[in-house]
Amino acid sequence: MSEPIIGNVMSGRTEVFVVCQADAIERSGAVSVSLSQIDDGASAGRFIVVRTFGNDYFGYVNRCPHESVWLNIGCGACFSADRSFLRCGWHGARFEIETGVCIDGP
Repeated sequence: MSEPIIGNVMSGRTEVFVVCQADAIERSGAVSVSLSQIDDGASAGRFIVVRTFGNDYFGYVNRCPHESVWLNIGCGACFSADRSFLRCGWHGARFEIETGVCIDGP
């Protein structure tokens, strides 16, 4: 069994969350998760964890910086057609998976 994927949320302190087993995300796939604090139930937010074909993992807040909607709004997909970029389902902006930089869109 592989190691769990963990997230690092910056809020003045490091918080670690177990999201899923690493092999639960297929290569060139992603999972969308909503995290909550166990001790007080406060929401830590919605996140997308991406596994690349090269077997690297990246995590992002699941929110388009242009429209403040979930990247996977609508059909639930968060990738461009060829799965080489993250894509906003609302207006089509594309983001590099490795950096999160917007390469196409407003």
